[in-house]
Amino acid sequence: MPGNDPNYPSGVSLVGREALQVRWADGHESTLPLALLRRNCPCAKCRTLRSRVSLQVLTTPAPDRLEVLEVAPVGFYALRIRWSDEHSAGLYPYTLLRSLCPCAGCRSGDGGQAPSGCTRGEPGAPTLSRL
Repeated sequence: MPGNDPNYPSGVSLVGREALQVRWADGHESTLPLALLRRNCPCAKCRTLRSRVSLQVLTTPAPDRLEVLEVAPVGFYALRIRWSDEHSAGLYPYTLLRSLCPCAGCRSGDGGQAPSGCTRGEPGAPTLSRL
């Protein structure tokens, strides 16, 4: 069942125009900058572009101009993000989103257990925001 999987979100919301916040089933919260999400878009076109260059470069409008128009669940495994430039081909698997968490605990490899840079929320029923 998805609710027992620590890589399954119990809630997703936008933090202003800068980040997507994901509350995970295990209580961990990831605040993912939108520029980070776009740089790591998993669609075929973006993956191909990243493989051709050694640096990960945004090939889209400047991050301060890029907005998320909609976030929608795809089955029990991913989110689809529709961007203001109408890019929406990439499905962001929950495991990818969890691996992108920039907090100190996740970057250190302890799965987000370190309190520094992490927040913990109460797990609940999945609530995915449609923007």
